[in-house]
Amino acid sequence: MNNKLRRALFIIGTILMLIGIVLDFLKDAPESSPYSMPLLIVGGILVTAARFYKSSKNK
Repeated sequence: MNNKLRRALFIIGTILMLIGIVLDFLKDAPESSPYSMPLLIVGGILVTAARFYKSSKNK
């Protein structure tokens, strides 16, 4: 279960970071610029949190 949660957090965080980067590069849409930085921050937090869920090793 931890492996699935880790993978989900990583994928969602990566997608949010990519959306934030794309919105940052779009200068034609002024209403999207306030959302780029929070998306980057939340995505970075999710990717960082995904590192704390390690897969259990059965011996």
